[in-house]
Amino acid sequence: MPRVFVRGTAGEAHDLAARLLLKRIRDAESSRGAKPNFVVLLGVGHDGLSVYQRLVDFYRQRLVSFDKVVFFVAHEYCDIDAGHPAATRNLLYHAFFKHVNVKPQNVIVFDPKPLDPEAECTRFVALVRQHHGVDLAVGCTGEDGIFGLNMPGSSIRSGCRMKTLSQTTLNANAELFGGKGRVPARGLTVGMQDLMDAKEVLSVVTSEHRSATLTALTESPVTHKEPLSALQCHPASTVIADEAACSNMTTGIFRYYKDIEFNSMHGDFPAVASLPPRANISTFAHRRLTIAAQAPSATPQRRLHNSPVEGSSTEANPPSSSHPDTEADADPRGSAPPDEEAPAAAPAGPESRRAKVTKVVNVRLLRASSIGTGEEDAALAVHDELWFRSGRVIDPAKRFWEAQAEHEYAADVVIDAQGAVCSPGLIDIQINGAFGIDFTSMDLTAADVACVRKRLLAHGCTSFCPTVITSAAETYRHALPLLRAGLQGTGVGANILGVHLEGPYINPLKKGAHEKRYIRLPEKGFAGLVELYGESMDHVSIVTIAPELPGALDCIRGLHERGVNVSMGHSNATLREAEDGVRAGAGMVTHLFNAMRSFNHRDPGIIGCLGSSLEKKPYFGIIVDGLHTHPAAVRMAYKANPRGTILITDAMEAMGMPPGEYQLAGKIVDVVEVALPPDYLQGAGDTFCNRFVHRATLREPSDTLAGAVPTLYQCVQNFRAFTGCSTGEALLAATYHPAKCLNIHSRKGHLNAGADADFVLLHPVTLEPLETWVGGECGWSREADSKVQCSSKL
Repeated sequence: MPRVFVRGTAGEAHDLAARLLLKRIRDAESSRGAKPNFVVLLGVGHDGLSVYQRLVDFYRQRLVSFDKVVFFVAHEYCDIDAGHPAATRNLLYHAFFKHVNVKPQNVIVFDPKPLDPEAECTRFVALVRQHHGVDLAVGCTGEDGIFGLNMPGSSIRSGCRMKTLSQTTLNANAELFGGKGRVPARGLTVGMQDLMDAKEVLSVVTSEHRSATLTALTESPVTHKEPLSALQCHPASTVIADEAACSNMTTGIFRYYKDIEFNSMHGDFPAVASLPPRANISTFAHRRLTIAAQAPSATPQRRLHNSPVEGSSTEANPPSSSHPDTEADADPRGSAPPDEEAPAAAPAGPESRRAKVTKVVNVRLLRASSIGTGEEDAALAVHDELWFRSGRVIDPAKRFWEAQAEHEYAADVVIDAQGAVCSPGLIDIQINGAFGIDFTSMDLTAADVACVRKRLLAHGCTSFCPTVITSAAETYRHALPLLRAGLQGTGVGANILGVHLEGPYINPLKKGAHEKRYIRLPEKGFAGLVELYGESMDHVSIVTIAPELPGALDCIRGLHERGVNVSMGHSNATLREAEDGVRAGAGMVTHLFNAMRSFNHRDPGIIGCLGSSLEKKPYFGIIVDGLHTHPAAVRMAYKANPRGTILITDAMEAMGMPPGEYQLAGKIVDVVEVALPPDYLQGAGDTFCNRFVHRATLREPSDTLAGAVPTLYQCVQNFRAFTGCSTGEALLAATYHPAKCLNIHSRKGHLNAGADADFVLLHPVTLEPLETWVGGECGWSREADSKVQCSSKL
């Protein structure tokens, strides 16, 4: 009969299971003889993820090492790609294997698309024998009381085989695969005889609807109708259950298992606090980012630790050479203190000359796992990792499963981000200038553009659309060639995604800071637009136009057909005229609420697109500086169309500069610092936002807002505070949403495999940038920037 331990909750049962596994691995380390590795058969799926979390916690506390453990995964769904996120192998990789020091060659899984299923099973069984059998089989029983995919009716002497899934199992996995019709109908699994051959078996049973399974494991007759009942005959079978799973037990048996059995067998479940750490667990990082715990209003302080190893280089991380050697205190896979030892170097040969692989660990990574579906998941995954090579993000799970040896999986450069938020690089699709440089100027030079590109990195911006406002024809001819698009990041500065032409086809009644004498009517339609801008529109990404003007709809159609994004703005359009613009091809609204017809309940104008019956609502840019748009209006717009929200700066040349006198397209602009009204900040609570801002107004006519001055990361800070949205949702509005609006979301705006390695490391509280990377190269770091400033003061 099996030993049975009953705990109060499922979490407590999973903790107990992890502690038993912890003890068995530690005991094996102490008594390892002829058998070099401890062999575990894993049958724990998504129902038992907290078991893996506890094991990862034990690893981070240095209580266990997995470098001498071989894992066999008990089952795999068939007829799906190996990279499918719901594949058992990938579920285990992301929940467990990537967080610990298990060797990739020591994890054996089934091929989900075997050419010969029987041969695949033979291979699997042969590898088990090669490792001298399974020491411990661990499984959380499924809906049908299954271990692996051994359904009711399976022979109690069955071996490794292909198995058709029951309807109950299909239903139980529907959510995991995104619908009942998407769950594979069959899978490869170990058999009941494989479990009986294991030296020890641990079964975890939780929840009331699995109470029949617990009965089969402990009391029912041994029968193929309940395959797990065979484990009653196993000489070393242990069952851990929660109280809910004991609902079918009699009171007497329940009390026996709950009290007497646990008290007499507690030696197998050591108190974690009493265990000494393992001295032989080595952790390694070439560089560590230190983030001080501090009040949100403080400036983030950090240190970088650089320890290159023999045979390796940190060339892929230029700033590391300038960082001081300082002590760090975190494990790149967790939070353990360092006991550094470099990973084994790759052997000489062609593989050693491949492009370097960089891994950033210990990040709160923005994982938009449902990119492209319209249901993006903006959750921040804690203790996550980002891998990239040759300027592109790579899939570490694919690398892990393809590796035949440890060095084939290990990264060449490891950076410990110490819990920083890792976001795709911010994308600003409307910026008129910055750092004393105005894009709408006859004085603009290539050096000016390079300066803006470089300095934007300090504000977390890795891509932008330089914006030229309504100007004379010669200004366009001068500025546009200097602002040509280049999607490929060079590591020198932020990518230019193409020019945003804000005018001259705008309504004079809503001109804002634009010069009236240069405003034109698009009476010639698209032909007039080509006459003004030139035949080729390759360098133009967005054109802002007022849809109610005569000829405007023809312009919009022509631009849309040529792949140029059209935004409606500086407009007095009615809702009907705005909807006509959307139907003609306009896909965006320029700085919502500003320079457009005010909202009226009888005709809400362009703003009414937020509640329109249009099949596809347009994206809208919004300036969240606390001056251009009231927080209540920001909340209203976001609630109306959260996935259409795009944060923009609309910054002019005063961005990144002190208050003073500046210019916008030749007009004098006065910039002063002002405090936001207290009622603007109601509801923000402890969420960090900018309480003092720079206000830019035209000198003549006075008090007309002339662009804005905030940086894009400050808009993200304010947006999170004003709307109460999550950090991930705020970042999507400055990353994925603008990328999707511009139709470049296959490579920009997210950090899924295949995307450009453009990302920013942000302080976890304030969201202030710590490091900015473009194309897999670190283009700016706060540490290096601080050193330059200190040197200049000396």
